Amino acid sequence: MKTLLVGVGGMTNGGKSTLSRSLYQKIPKSCLIAQDSYFKDDSIVPVDSNGFKQYDMLDALHMDTMMCEVDSWRRDPLSFMKQRGLNPEHTASSSADEEVYVLIVEGFLIFNHSDSG
Repeated sequence: MKTLLVGVGGMTNGGKSTLSRSLYQKIPKSCLIAQDSYFKDDSIVPVDSNGFKQYDMLDALHMDTMMCEVDSWRRDPLSFMKQRGLNPEHTASSSADEEVYVLIVEGFLIFNHSDSG
C-alpha cells in the first residue's frame, strides 16, 4: 500500500474547500480532513486588544487534535477510513502493494503549524 498526503492551503474564501471536495469525490480511496472542523469553542477563541475574535490564528484551532487525526491516517489509512464509516473503493485489478490511499488536508493555516512530535 502506498500513501499520498495532499495539502490545500490559501486565503479565506479562496476555493480550498471547493477544490478539496472535488478531489475527494474524484480520487478513489481518498479521505478529506478540513481544518475548519477543528475550531475551538467560540468562548475560548483569543480576543485582540480591540475585542475582536482572532479566528485567523493557530490558537483558535485544536491543531493537536487535527494532527492526531492526520497521524492516525498515516499509520493505517484503511482502518482510519473504516472507523469513520468511509468505504474506500478497491479496484479489483490492483494488488494491495499497488493501492494508493490519499489524504487531502485543507485549511488556511495548515502550512503554518510546526509539528513538534
